[in-house]
Parts: sequence; structure tokens; C-alpha cells
Amino acid sequence: MYNEDFKLFNSKDFLSLAKELDKDNQLACTENSIKRTIVSRMYYSVFLHAREWLIDKEKIKEDVVNHNEVILYFRDEQPLESFELNKEITDRLITLKKNRVHCDYIFDVPTEDDDPDQIWSVFTLEDLFEKADYIFKKLIY
Repeated sequence: MYNEDFKLFNSKDFLSLAKELDKDNQLACTENSIKRTIVSRMYYSVFLHAREWLIDKEKIKEDVVNHNEVILYFRDEQPLESFELNKEITDRLITLKKNRVHCDYIFDVPTEDDDPDQIWSVFTLEDLFEKADYIFKKLIY
């Protein structure tokens, strides 16, 4: 972290912000922009949490910022006690990341003709919040 303000930041704050945005109907912007922001903040909360968990467990260096490196560490290095748990964390991180990428960079709505690997999934915000909460519950440091 680069200055005192950032040292006070907790990655779960992004998830809390996403949940607050999901509840607040008084914002002066479109529902689409709110939902896209929610998904983006939700992903970054779990990515940062997973990265900090790996750093805390001395599995990766503090300067790692590559998202795929963090995600693939759970798949390839299996830092948790069971294969199933590592797979679950990996799958949830990948799902949240795909949704975040779509929300941040792709502005059309996917159709059945689109390549499923190139589009975001059809998870509801509730489904995505469950995935994020699961990661926070399993990666405690």
C-alpha cells in the first residue's frame, strides 16, 4: 500500500459498498450502471481479499497484482486443505472475474448465439453476492 489512506482500507469495504448500492434506489443514474458498478466492486473485493490471504500465508509476494496469478495459485498450488475447496474458490473467482470484465468492457447484452466463454454468465446479483461472501468466509486471516 502506498500511503496512509490506503493502509486503512479493507477489501471487504468494496463488498459492503456493492451491497449498499444494491439497496439504494435513490441514486441519480441508470439501474444498468449501478449493477455494473456493483459487480465490479464485488469482484475487486474478493480479488483483493484472496490476494491478501495468499500474502498473509506467505504464498505469494506482496507486489503481485496479476489477477490470473492469484486465481491460478488456488487451482495449481492448492493452498487450502482440500482439492474441492481450492476448486470452489477458483471457480467462484473466475465467475466473478468474467462478470466484472463483461460489466466493465462489454456494453451489449449477450445472446444465445454468443460464445459462452466470451460472455458474462447469467447469474443474479444475489448469486454473485453469495459467491463473494463464500470466499470471505473460507479465506480467513
